[in-house]
Amino acid sequence: MRQIAADETSARRGHDYISLFIDMVSRKVVYVADGKDAGTVKELAGFLVSHGGDSEAISDASIDLGAAFEAGIKDNFVNSEITFDKFHVIKLANEAVDQVRREDARNNYQIRGRRYVVLKDVGYRTIEEVGYPTIEEKEALSRLEAQNLDTTQAMQIRMNLQHLFTFGAKSARRFLDRWNAWVQVCDLAPMNRLAKTIMGKAEGILRSIDTGLSNGVLEAINGNVQAAKRKAKGYRTKRNLKTIVYLIAGDVLANSAL
Repeated sequence: MRQIAADETSARRGHDYISLFIDMVSRKVVYVADGKDAGTVKELAGFLVSHGGDSEAISDASIDLGAAFEAGIKDNFVNSEITFDKFHVIKLANEAVDQVRREDARNNYQIRGRRYVVLKDVGYRTIEEVGYPTIEEKEALSRLEAQNLDTTQAMQIRMNLQHLFTFGAKSARRFLDRWNAWVQVCDLAPMNRLAKTIMGKAEGILRSIDTGLSNGVLEAINGNVQAAKRKAKGYRTKRNLKTIVYLIAGDVLANSAL
């Protein structure tokens, strides 16, 4: 393997997770570990070595913006460049927008219960991805925009951040600097924190534009795993869940040959 991607998925209700690691070339799960800390990456490195792999050969790792995977990659795959993909960047931006929305909802009844409308955006996504906005959704957004709420400004900040991924690598750097300068003059604490995080991870984010690496395949796998878990009404042990992951998304025949 040369390129890997990592993400966690829920094992059961509460803060209980497993971490999935895939080979970006074969797009198959190669290892599943308990938890979502840096130790899961160490387990993967040990697994590779025990199966004739070389941890120093890993050149790229696509991960979320959390500190755990990043620390694990730096400690165990010393030659790997880290990529933070679009999915996790926009997910973080949506969380910041929702924090602003909740603050507005305390004083404005019209925004209460509008979380889905606020976070659903077709500005830089295809209709196939989000579906057509309904008449009710369009009217709700128009009413919110007319009130000049903080939520509207937060949405504009998120939408402009999404626009980052339409540029080439060189232009994206200039765009990101301008975006950050704009956010700094606003007085929305969640968006200021978002910008601080984004700029701190800028190299990895811009690298995703240059390389085209994405965790999209992992998100699809996670969706299939969660669907299987719901159909089974949960699994008694993590071992059973991990087995299902390998059956759904692993290269079972190749692994059995080892």
